[in-house]
Amino acid sequence: MKVFEKITRGASALRKKFVITSKKNYKRGTVFIKARPLGSFFIVLGLLFLIIIVGQIFQKKATEQTKKQPVKSVTIYSVGTSPKATFQAKVEKSGVVKIMAQTSGVVQSVLVTEGDNVDSGQQLISLSSNYQGGNAASVQRQIAQSQYQNVLDTFGTQKDLINNQRDVATTSADNAQKMRDIARQAVDQTNSLIDTNQSQLDQMNQNLQDLLATNQTSSNISTLQGSISQLQGGINQLREANRSADYASNNENDPAKLANLQKDITLKQLDIQEKGIDLNKQVSQLQLNLAYINEATMFPASPFAGTVERVSVHEGQLVTPGTVLAIITSPTVKATAILTVPERIAKVIALGEPSELTIGDKKVAVTPYYVSSQATDGQLYSVFYDIPEDYQDQLSDSEYIAIGVPVDTAKTTAADPLLPIDAVYQTQNSAFILIVKNNKAQTKTVKLGKILGDYVEVLSGLTDGDEVILDRNVISGDKITIK
Repeated sequence: MKVFEKITRGASALRKKFVITSKKNYKRGTVFIKARPLGSFFIVLGLLFLIIIVGQIFQKKATEQTKKQPVKSVTIYSVGTSPKATFQAKVEKSGVVKIMAQTSGVVQSVLVTEGDNVDSGQQLISLSSNYQGGNAASVQRQIAQSQYQNVLDTFGTQKDLINNQRDVATTSADNAQKMRDIARQAVDQTNSLIDTNQSQLDQMNQNLQDLLATNQTSSNISTLQGSISQLQGGINQLREANRSADYASNNENDPAKLANLQKDITLKQLDIQEKGIDLNKQVSQLQLNLAYINEATMFPASPFAGTVERVSVHEGQLVTPGTVLAIITSPTVKATAILTVPERIAKVIALGEPSELTIGDKKVAVTPYYVSSQATDGQLYSVFYDIPEDYQDQLSDSEYIAIGVPVDTAKTTAADPLLPIDAVYQTQNSAFILIVKNNKAQTKTVKLGKILGDYVEVLSGLTDGDEVILDRNVISGDKITIK
């Protein structure tokens, strides 16, 4: 407390002394000004001029420093050069396969684990139709197999029956022909008999005429007339029977034609029946194959020899079509980058100049091995690149990577140029760029067209040889130097 009181008293004493000194100086100054007013005026005026001069000196130096502009180093893009438009290409890997469920089911068992080497066709997973392990596809396969086996067992017998029926039809037709031949012989013999009887009848008629002419007794005439009548009736009966036999035995008449048609119909029906049996055999075999295919969907297998990279399901899990079951990789994996671009870009890609794939922090030069001549994805064209083996392990299937595509110089002249989008400044009503003119940045108004990747089409406003400034830290009038 004593120390604090001493400090307080000391501070009060100093404050009083300062106030007393200030009052004394103020009184002295007032007395001096009153005693020498003119001198005081010139002293103040001189101080004012001194302040103005010092201020002008510092202002001149600041102005000189302001007028001295720095020279900015910039990157340029020359109209007429081949630009690289950046796009996204999709990576497709052959030899990396996702095994997906092709049917619904319950995972009954998983037969492989990550890191296992599998052979082509080796079963990976077993599915069932229910949680008890029942498999409807296997039952359907057994049904189809039994039906096919029955077809095989009866196929030979059915073929023999058809052949026997064919023999019966042929033999019946041959027998009918032989019967017609016999009937034809009988017709000929009957015609001879008729001719003989007709001669006898003619003789008897002549005798009757002679008796009538000689006025013989009526008893003889009556007897002869009765014999003539009987003989005439027999001839008529023979002729009637002969006409029926002749009609039936003639190969050109309907009975023979009907017999031949019946044979042809029977043989054709048997041919159709035989083809039906063959078709039934083929269909049964195809149904069995289809049943095997449906059953195989319940037992997914590896399409090639490779390594199990991942198993994505577990026992008891219910899967649907499209569920990823496992991923298998082949010892030989090939990666391809597929780029889809508009027709204009596809037609101007320089096949002889490499593109640049961005893989991680590296730029990899690649050349497209094919550019499609027709649109392959809507209105887009496809460009195909082989990815070098050293970089394939760094990429995943279906991954997208950046690729800088060179554009043919014939298409980047002042008549139809492409400029990087970053080089263009836009306002609400116009677009402009900065070009190099006499080592200074100069504004130039342009008219823009379509945007193609990182580039934009310039319809007008540029001339060949224009050097467009790409840096954004430059304004019109800045002194520049090209990097």
